[in-house]
Amino acid sequence: MTSDIPVSLASKAVKYENFVNAYENTFELYNKLVFNLIIPLLNLELNHTLLDLGCGNGSCEELLSIQRPYINIIGIDSSKSMISRALSRLIPNTEFIQGDCLRLRFADCFFDRCVANFVINSVKNPEKLISEAFRVLKPGGIFVFSYPILKDSNDLLKILKKSLRKVKIGPKSSKIIDYSPLCQAGGFYQVRFFDTNVGVCIKSGNEACDFLAPLKDLAKIKDKELYKKVFENISEFVKTELVNGKALVIGSRIVIAYKPY
Repeated sequence: MTSDIPVSLASKAVKYENFVNAYENTFELYNKLVFNLIIPLLNLELNHTLLDLGCGNGSCEELLSIQRPYINIIGIDSSKSMISRALSRLIPNTEFIQGDCLRLRFADCFFDRCVANFVINSVKNPEKLISEAFRVLKPGGIFVFSYPILKDSNDLLKILKKSLRKVKIGPKSSKIIDYSPLCQAGGFYQVRFFDTNVGVCIKSGNEACDFLAPLKDLAKIKDKELYKKVFENISEFVKTELVNGKALVIGSRIVIAYKPY
């Protein structure tokens, strides 16, 4: 295996580097909480080899290695900085590779399990991600992935989208995407999912703005007045939810799919 990364991917990865530090300060804990729900669904056994698509800084591998020390793990991510941080953890029986999740450099039927925690919603071609997961999984393998859903009014990401729409930025619809049909079309069977909310410890509009600031939806806004208005909207919506006694959450959908024998 090689850590070479295509030139086309490298240009995209450079833009992603700015997110690394902010991720570790905010979304890392959230990702780990959801990953902790995923681990039992993988039904991991002795000497299983697991592939983590979009492994980030390796924090979830560290968690997995503690809970399931008898497996082998390979994590792949497009970000050089994330991989560097992951390697610094020195996690036993774990390898990290910088690469493209849509063009995996592994043989067919190589892995027993595959996981993608908050990745499928970030790639331009989710069908390809699913097909690659199917290809590298052994018959009987399990693919588990998660993605955010904007279901409840106190969902922090829904508040973000609502704040963007108020200034006419972003899609008008917050319809929940169902990736199950893509999994079935890609060859998986017994596809099922469940939705869950993870609490976010935010007690004010300002804290919510600090939490959301690293996200690309906000980072790409160049107009300073528009940027300011979006944050004012976020503070307003957050205050309303808190005044109504609702704790802020981030909603997630976890999907489990099986590769036939």
